[in-house]
Amino acid sequence: MISNYRTDYAQPSISWVAMALAEAKTLEGYRYKQPGMFNDFESWAFDQYKKKHGQVSRQDFLRDRSAREKIYREFISKRLSQMVQNPRQALEFFGKKAIVSWGDPSLSGNYLMRQSYEHQQEMYEKLPVESLALIQGIPSGALTDFEKNRGLFRSPVAAFLVKTKSLTNFIERPFLILIVLGTGFFLLRKRFRPNLEVCLLLLIFFGGTVFHQFLWETQPRYFLPYLAFLLPIVSFEFSDRISNKRK
Repeated sequence: MISNYRTDYAQPSISWVAMALAEAKTLEGYRYKQPGMFNDFESWAFDQYKKKHGQVSRQDFLRDRSAREKIYREFISKRLSQMVQNPRQALEFFGKKAIVSWGDPSLSGNYLMRQSYEHQQEMYEKLPVESLALIQGIPSGALTDFEKNRGLFRSPVAAFLVKTKSLTNFIERPFLILIVLGTGFFLLRKRFRPNLEVCLLLLIFFGGTVFHQFLWETQPRYFLPYLAFLLPIVSFEFSDRISNKRK
């Protein structure tokens, strides 16, 4: 915790760009999942800061915004130079990042639901009944009934989806394919000359996709709101096709 914290100490936005460009080799020994995903780049930057300033605290590092920005900018410049000199490495990096972004058809939904379910399960096993009742908003007078029936407060739907994975794995990927194909058919039918409203929806979708693919860190769930902008286009396509068949 930093005392007298001001906006001057806030995390520079350029640090997210640097983190999104970090590779496994650079962050060896730090937390790193896949290219472009949230990682421990900030700890790496702190260690670089300590090499120049000796034994300093994390608070000193956070307060020295200009030094932090210098580390981020130098790292970005170095990584971009590496990518220009080795285009194959750049294609491999951003290719893996695209797989990370779109490889999960649930857009992190299955992972987050499983994580929430397991956390809830652990909570029900370890916390005393009084704490569970407080979390669920159960009055103290109903503790006895709650203790007898507390298993009913856990979602049976979530348990079924987590344990079987049948419904979620079956629906998500075809639904994503349907959205993409429906949008493509619409643009082909319009000869890539859609009206202004559709252009705006496409601009938001592609703008957000490019932003997270090349500039920012990525997570599958980040693309969910962008996909929502394609739904009206897909609905136009299927509505027109159904109307034409009825004529």
